[in-house]
Amino acid sequence: MKLDIYNIYYYYIFNQKSNQMKIFQITLLLILTSFANIYTQDFWEKTNGPDSMAISALAINSDGDIFAGADTSYGVFRSTNTGITWTNTGLREYKTTGMVIKPDGEIFLSTLDHRLHGGVFQSTDKGDTWTHLVGDTINNMGYKGPATSIIIKTNGHIFMGTLSDGVYRSTDNGGSWIQINAGLTNFNPISFTLNASEDIFVGTVGGGIFRSTNDGDIWVKKDSGLTNNQVLSLCSSNGFIYAGTSGDGVFRSMNNGENWSSINQGLSGEGLYIRSLVVNSNGNIFAGTAGGVYRSNDNGDSWLPINQGLSNTNVYSLAINSTGIIYAGSSGGIFRTINSTLPVELTSFAAKTIDKDKVKLNWKTETEVNNYGFDVERNTPLDPLSRGETGTSSLVSARDDYHWEKIGFVQGNGNSNSPKEYSFIDKNPIGGNKFLYRLRQVDNDGKFTYSDAVEVEILPTQYELSQNFPNPFNPVTKIRYTIPAASLNPFSKRAGTLVILKVYDELGNEVATLVNEEKPAGNYEINFNANNLSSGVYYYRIIAGNYNEVKKMILLK
Repeated sequence: MKLDIYNIYYYYIFNQKSNQMKIFQITLLLILTSFANIYTQDFWEKTNGPDSMAISALAINSDGDIFAGADTSYGVFRSTNTGITWTNTGLREYKTTGMVIKPDGEIFLSTLDHRLHGGVFQSTDKGDTWTHLVGDTINNMGYKGPATSIIIKTNGHIFMGTLSDGVYRSTDNGGSWIQINAGLTNFNPISFTLNASEDIFVGTVGGGIFRSTNDGDIWVKKDSGLTNNQVLSLCSSNGFIYAGTSGDGVFRSMNNGENWSSINQGLSGEGLYIRSLVVNSNGNIFAGTAGGVYRSNDNGDSWLPINQGLSNTNVYSLAINSTGIIYAGSSGGIFRTINSTLPVELTSFAAKTIDKDKVKLNWKTETEVNNYGFDVERNTPLDPLSRGETGTSSLVSARDDYHWEKIGFVQGNGNSNSPKEYSFIDKNPIGGNKFLYRLRQVDNDGKFTYSDAVEVEILPTQYELSQNFPNPFNPVTKIRYTIPAASLNPFSKRAGTLVILKVYDELGNEVATLVNEEKPAGNYEINFNANNLSSGVYYYRIIAGNYNEVKKMILLK
């Protein structure tokens, strides 16, 4: 009887749809790292790792060491230098069907072979040695056959999927195992995932999906709307559960498995055979399929292929390291992304005043992908005095009263895995004494994201009327003036200084009033349009408090 079930398992998992799908295994990797929207000319490159074999499982430890489980007779490989060189660590007689690494570095493998042997192996020394925990005739620990999948909860409980014997659980780090099949109506589990509450979901070969909310003691079938019961991969993100099927693509549940709906926009052909699903901390999903790798940035609503440079698109497994490099195990070796898939990670952004009336912005990125550069934007609130307020305004409460203005651009570094530092000086912060600054980070493909805003305050200490620019002019020129820290105006009883700025001709006749209102402390700039005036010499005069200044300008038409 076991042999018949094994043959069925082998058919579904190892001989899917076409000859290209020669060997198949789903491994759900519990590796969550950050990455963002990326479009590069050469996305993938092949590593120097194991070649001409199916890489059925991948996992990466906290040191960045990569572990690759290969097809039967090839064993488990390790790379300690991002995939440049690889070492075979043994277990050549077994096929790795699943791999997880605990925070302390312990590695657990689920395995099987053609003799219906296998089970779970453990390594505490990065694969140098392996201990056979359960399977074959080892230890008499309750199960003596192959294992199809494995997952570990944060409480340390290990769950093993088996071939025809359902699910086993170990609460003592693999020392002993008990069968936990209450509620299961299909005993061929092949994939696991956990939601945020650590409810366990198990996908089966031919039986759909089951869920347990009590550490596996009882399972409940949860597959309403799931039209394909060959569930080869599972993952969870943002409160959603995702199921990868054999031939019908991806299904999503938005209510903890109660109902499922198909989400296959962009998936077709071989891409509907979903062998691996990995989700990063931003909720972006990567799917390893028989037709390459697909990415979704919108919770699965749509998918885009990212196969540039992936010369073998028969993908079985995916993993992402801490710097954002993706590794893809295929039927022809291991590939990695050429650049990190982390977004432009901004680690600091600050503003400070320099030279009394300028603002210097400093920011730092930890990593960059596809970074064209940064638009620098400034925001100035409306004059609080124009709203009848006393004192200065709150930039937070005044957000609806001002607009952002691009004041500069700083070129990015494209792709970088090392920290980069940037700076920008705003030489002309005008319109008040408090300012907000933000960065609009732009990708090479035009996509953009905004940073949080930083606030800076400039409090001038003396009055000043600057020379207009340009001068001579035709017909528009700019006039800048500075008001020091505001004092209480006894006439209006509001904080601010009454500012009067007027323009006169050579005979002393007033030709324009540019400003006649109270202003808080700050630097200001106003345009003067002399379109209706004739060429000649003009004077502009400011009166603010006890400050009185006149300057000359020339209109040439």
